[in-house]
Amino acid sequence: METYTVLALNTSHLTRDDASLFHSITHRYPHALEHPFYGMIMTRDEGYFIKLYSERYLNEDIPEFSSALQKIILYAHDKGHRMIEFDQDAEEYPDLFKTFDW
Repeated sequence: METYTVLALNTSHLTRDDASLFHSITHRYPHALEHPFYGMIMTRDEGYFIKLYSERYLNEDIPEFSSALQKIILYAHDKGHRMIEFDQDAEEYPDLFKTFDW
């Protein structure tokens, strides 16, 4: 049985552009259908879930993602997490990741 852990972070760790891209991907706008994380990002009222690939190289260097988001993705992967939850009520970790006020 496959199981995995989730890293929960406040949505303040997302840039406005990353949140807009997540919205585009989850609402299946035509330009998002070819995105490497299409089908890996889920939306909900409080934020987003992003499922990570098990192979690290598939999570690296996604040009549309901000460098802040890429850092979070690789951190989560390297710590053994296979999903990240961005939730407006989750903890902020400004010592680890940048925060954005938008």
